[in-house]
Amino acid sequence: MTETQDNLMSQRMQVDFPWPIWLAGWIAILKGVVWLSADPNLPQWQLTIMGCKYLALMIPLVVFGIGIWKMKRWAAWGLVVLCVADLLFFLFFPFAMSSLALNRISFVSLIFTFFVFVINGPVSDILLLIMLPVFFRYVKKKS
Repeated sequence: MTETQDNLMSQRMQVDFPWPIWLAGWIAILKGVVWLSADPNLPQWQLTIMGCKYLALMIPLVVFGIGIWKMKRWAAWGLVVLCVADLLFFLFFPFAMSSLALNRISFVSLIFTFFVFVINGPVSDILLLIMLPVFFRYVKKKS
């Protein structure tokens, strides 16, 4: 492990390390992989569009999430671009919201589908866009 990596790891263990940076990394990583557990009930052409979107964003979201934890500016800018693109996707393809419908069959399924809705829907994009300025301020202050 290099000295820079060791310094970054010790910073992340400090009490004053901003929790929005940790949360932004987790949201990005979860947004990249949670769709694998979803089973939307949509027509085939809509599922194809959604599948292409998820496959295209999966690796970048995971990489940018890890990059956020490593305090990389490129990761934050990548997340900004992906979040804006995802919000535009929901605007131009409104059927995507119906793939995130809440399942009220049982309490457990309601909790699970709510989690999938928050992570895969526009809520997580908005949360990331709100948290990323904290990242930029923190990185600017540390450099």
